[in-house]
Amino acid sequence: MMEGLAQAGLGEWLAHRPSPLRAARLPDAVSATSVACRLSAAGGAPLLLGGGKRPAFGGVAATPLAPTRSSARTLRGASAAVRVPSAAEHQPVRVASAFELSLELVDFAAGCAGGCVGVFVGHPFDTIKTRMQNGSGTSAVSLFRQQMKREGVRSLLKGIETPLLGNVPVQSIVFGTYGGILRRLGAYYGDGLDGGDQPIWQHVAAGAGAGLFQAPAVTAAEYCKCQMQLQFETRSRQEVRAGAGGSRQVSSMTGVGNAPKVLYANSIDCASYVVRHHGPAAIFRGLSVTLLRDVTYGQWFGQYEWTKRWLMRGHEAESPMFPIYSALAGAVAGVCGWVIIFPVDSVKTRIQARQASEPTYRIRDCIRDMAREEPMGRAFTRGLGVCLVRALPVNAVTFLTYEAVMALGQELHA
Repeated sequence: MMEGLAQAGLGEWLAHRPSPLRAARLPDAVSATSVACRLSAAGGAPLLLGGGKRPAFGGVAATPLAPTRSSARTLRGASAAVRVPSAAEHQPVRVASAFELSLELVDFAAGCAGGCVGVFVGHPFDTIKTRMQNGSGTSAVSLFRQQMKREGVRSLLKGIETPLLGNVPVQSIVFGTYGGILRRLGAYYGDGLDGGDQPIWQHVAAGAGAGLFQAPAVTAAEYCKCQMQLQFETRSRQEVRAGAGGSRQVSSMTGVGNAPKVLYANSIDCASYVVRHHGPAAIFRGLSVTLLRDVTYGQWFGQYEWTKRWLMRGHEAESPMFPIYSALAGAVAGVCGWVIIFPVDSVKTRIQARQASEPTYRIRDCIRDMAREEPMGRAFTRGLGVCLVRALPVNAVTFLTYEAVMALGQELHA
């Protein structure tokens, strides 16, 4: 009878809870009173329930109670020990549903697809931009002509292995982390799971968190990419090891610092050589300035979302103009982002252009040297024009691909 009363009280409490909290907290077949009785019969301490904690059932065996006077006293003591939690004490633990988990996988896949397309579109522009930031050439057009004449078309794709093997997974991490943080912010603040209904500041916060999360991987990838893009000679793996006594060949041109420029066959060869001879920390040079640069992913995502909403005002979400507006919003976000961070990126390029055998180029020393090179701080904006031209198609196709894959994933999931 006592067990029935306890169950009735628990059922009444569940019926008066807010509807989102009416989830099964205890196993349906086991009541709180019967658990307490079993624990008492097994010699355990009385079980107190409350605060939203789930009871532990491991190792407790059900012991039938004989209808004796002592067992009745045990039943009354166990029933008195059971305390039904109030609604204020109930703190349920929210577990991500299968739908949310599948959406995060779609985020990763969409970011990977968008990053892959963006790398192929933007890497030739990035090669010209990197060489101009390092002081090679006075204009993008003249540098392009010299590169075509001296190295050929293939030189525009130097170092593309690193973005494909590094930045594409990194973009996947960026978009996946961004989507995950955004959905959790929406759930926490009660804005739902639809990112289109969430305030812009949540997109900014999610983007900033994603940028900081992926910065270490980007630092290593871009170090190897910079080393390859600043190498004017093209050599095979056998040729770079054909120096005297099996040593590495060096470039006929001097490096950025005083050390001779070591030649590499590709970005992977660069990474293995640097780690083997100078330690893993060498390829993470420029991490602090990369963190400062990549926190602006918040601006990138926030600007994209704001521009997309502004362009889509008065249109339905299924409007045929959505792909065009998405591409335009991505282009605007990319251009605005690069205008903000380009001086920081120029400092990062100078730091990562140094050979691993040279001392680390400190940020303040790099800024001072760049400020002395040209008046009006032109060294900080060299290559900006090429970067902005590159940002237009790269960011347009990246977000367009991302939105397309996300729509496909949600449709398949539905």
